[in-house]
Amino acid sequence: MNNSLPEFLVVNGIEYQIATIEEIDNDPLINGTIYYDKQLIHIKSSLATQRKKQVLVHEFMHALFYEAGIEETEEVVDILSRVLYSATKKSNETRPMLNL
Repeated sequence: MNNSLPEFLVVNGIEYQIATIEEIDNDPLINGTIYYDKQLIHIKSSLATQRKKQVLVHEFMHALFYEAGIEETEEVVDILSRVLYSATKKSNETRPMLNL
């Protein structure tokens, strides 16, 4: 299993830089955020590796909707990101659908 996050993600031809930082927007409760205008995703550095990946998938879903021009709600992003993240996990000795 890869324990590091990628340096960037490309969504619809737009490259989003990924950075881990201590605190996001001066709020200790925020684990991740996306800045569309800066093409930047911030992930809280103190999170465990698996949680960082889960948060990254969540922010990636925001980018997918944004770059596709589709309105979304936090609830929809949260549900779809959980399903997508679960596709990266092994189950009953099978290979994951995605390898993060």
